[in-house]
Amino acid sequence: MAGPVDGEHYREHGWLVFPDAFDNALLEGITGELTTLCRGDRGPIRGGAPVAPEDSDAAVLSRHVALHFPHKCSPLVRTFVHHPWLVALFSTLLGPDVKVVQSMYFIRPPGGPGQAWHQDERFVPTRDRSLTGAWLALDDATVDNGCLWVIPGSHRRGIVWPHRPHGSADFDPVDAAHHPHAESEAVPLPVSRGTLIVFDGHLVHRSLPNRSDGFRRSLALHAARATSRMPWMGAEQRGPIGEADCRDFELISGEDPYADEPRDDLLLPWLRPARLS
Repeated sequence: MAGPVDGEHYREHGWLVFPDAFDNALLEGITGELTTLCRGDRGPIRGGAPVAPEDSDAAVLSRHVALHFPHKCSPLVRTFVHHPWLVALFSTLLGPDVKVVQSMYFIRPPGGPGQAWHQDERFVPTRDRSLTGAWLALDDATVDNGCLWVIPGSHRRGIVWPHRPHGSADFDPVDAAHHPHAESEAVPLPVSRGTLIVFDGHLVHRSLPNRSDGFRRSLALHAARATSRMPWMGAEQRGPIGEADCRDFELISGEDPYADEPRDDLLLPWLRPARLS
């Protein structure tokens, strides 16, 4: 199991790396389960294409960029969200009351695009700067196959930089952060399978295209303090300004301070296609 949390490094640089955080049996179980979900063997998922019995796992996975919210359709992934060491890690960084608001299975086949510079806070907004990502490598992540790149310290000012279309086929079609940092500041984080990378929601990061002949898969979670009201996924349409809160989450530690308010179950799992038409 991984070592102690280096709070000083996290506050200064914005990320932590925990090699060999999880054992091989758990990794094999999660990887196999996610493949099963993508094949539709646990039932249809929005965005999923028909799969023939003769279709290889590699062919099926290559049709998609990501599976969103797998913890909502897999008891195994939901159990992982509550893994005691993971809960302890989030609690150390965020305090006693923690909720997981998102899970994502990222699929990068050979030749697959990367993700342009971005900040997770832009897509999953909090009001208290508590958004924290946890990225589990399900394959070795190398510079060649599209490991994470980060800009050290880019989280500290707490600015969510403007985004703009990148217009590059090298990246998944999401916006790119229009930040002031130089490319020379970027640092790659190549890691071995089973490593967990934890990073601040304001950290500017990216991944480059997969130039190797193998997959680079990962499972990512996003957590925040349970006290954080989160105006995302249409929440701003369901409550007045200043009170909007997406109440669709998984509480993994402590108490929900707004427990008297109704909970939602709106965020459906979906498979994002490899190329958007």
